[in-house]
Amino acid sequence: MFNQKEYNKKWKIENKRHIKEYNNKYMRIWKAKNREYVNMKERERRKRPEVKLQMQETQREYFKKYPWMKWNAGRYRNNTRKDRLNIKNFLKKEDYKYLWFRDKAYLLKRPSLDRINPLKNYTLKNCRFIELSENSKRIRYIIIHCCPKCGYRKKEFDKSYPKEFLKTVNDKCKGGLE
Repeated sequence: MFNQKEYNKKWKIENKRHIKEYNNKYMRIWKAKNREYVNMKERERRKRPEVKLQMQETQREYFKKYPWMKWNAGRYRNNTRKDRLNIKNFLKKEDYKYLWFRDKAYLLKRPSLDRINPLKNYTLKNCRFIELSENSKRIRYIIIHCCPKCGYRKKEFDKSYPKEFLKTVNDKCKGGLE
């Protein structure tokens, strides 16, 4: 006698790969058509406390295993702010790893990625890992005033930097500071 349940079970086992490909194909099409809905549901899912904790734990484990990837995780994207030079990041994932071991950053308490020449881009030759406290001593400017109207901060640069770097800064206040 023919048993439909057993037949279906057997057919699913035999055609597992075919079913998976079919589902993936049509799921991609559905997700493309309903992108806003999918993004909204994903944001809702990420807000749940148990998911947040799981994501944080996963990230923590990942950065323990690959500590140099912290600097590739969006901190050093291309910098195009008005008060700075147009600094580009030309480092790849492999470059962060190379710098990490070249500079022995694993021995530092709080490693920080530093550009040796602040006028140049993030490149393999111009970057190094140093201690965070040492890097913070290399402050490029000091804030003198902060305008209460527009929040603009007037900056005075360290005079030891080249004039071409100092010329790029807009020192005129937009809210009445002179």
